[in-house]
Amino acid sequence: MTEWMIQGKPYHVGTYTIPYKLPLQYIVFFYVALFGGLRRGENITLTWEDIDFENRTISINRSMEFRYTDDDYKIGPPKSDHGYRTIPMTQVVYDILKSLEEDKRKRKVVNIRFNDFVFVNRK
Repeated sequence: MTEWMIQGKPYHVGTYTIPYKLPLQYIVFFYVALFGGLRRGENITLTWEDIDFENRTISINRSMEFRYTDDDYKIGPPKSDHGYRTIPMTQVVYDILKSLEEDKRKRKVVNIRFNDFVFVNRK
């Protein structure tokens, strides 16, 4: 990981400099999506069980979508058989997921049923 990924990248706006540090979880979310080609619903539903650090792969086997009939988000299978897949991790994704895994051990998850999800929020 590069230094700006950890410390925050300064953004220059006119004569002002505004340093802003994105939370590690957000950085990892976008790296996994971009380097893995995951859709938002697939990325949201990733669990640590889906991450295979030994073989450096990510298994995609579920997705989240908004169901208008229920007026709620639901986790279910991918829309088609092609949605089930195993994708390789790049070195960057591997490193950043390892960092998030270490960070997760320190983080307190309020709702235990979401404990296994890679991307969780305290809300």
